[in-house]
Amino acid sequence: MPLLSNPRHEAFAQAIARGTEVTEAYGKVYPKASRSSANSAGPRLLGVVRARVSELQSLAEEATLLTIVEKRKFCAAALRTPVSEIDETSPLCLGVKRTGSSVEYKTVDKLKALQLDNELAGHGKPEKQGAGTGGVATVDVVLSAERLAAIQARRQAAIAAAAATRNQ
Repeated sequence: MPLLSNPRHEAFAQAIARGTEVTEAYGKVYPKASRSSANSAGPRLLGVVRARVSELQSLAEEATLLTIVEKRKFCAAALRTPVSEIDETSPLCLGVKRTGSSVEYKTVDKLKALQLDNELAGHGKPEKQGAGTGGVATVDVVLSAERLAAIQARRQAAIAAAAATRNQ
């Protein structure tokens, strides 16, 4: 459905699709309207633009959903990324706990990622492993301060090398 021919109707539909209350949306589009006028005319205008509101909400929902390809790429990253390369900036890091001279990262469970990828690819259902298999499975990784410093230094060197390559 194309934009509505009346720009005020289109603005009203977009405000409603974003979650604005009907009377408030009407008041923004028709600022000279009284509150009682907005209370009665807002619902009538909503009836006129309802199809456009539904379309805008569907478009917004589609834009926020992950595609199967994106989900499979995440699973592949979870499987292929060495634990030593995961830090708090990684999308695979689910949490960080610092204790004394060590850092503990909560990461995505590689076996669970493999099972999910199999399901998304349609390679059959994995066997059930009993209770507690729902949700996100995690593993804890504990790194010494020295190991963490080495990982961070390697990462900084890689960032610097990439920046130098871009500048050439």
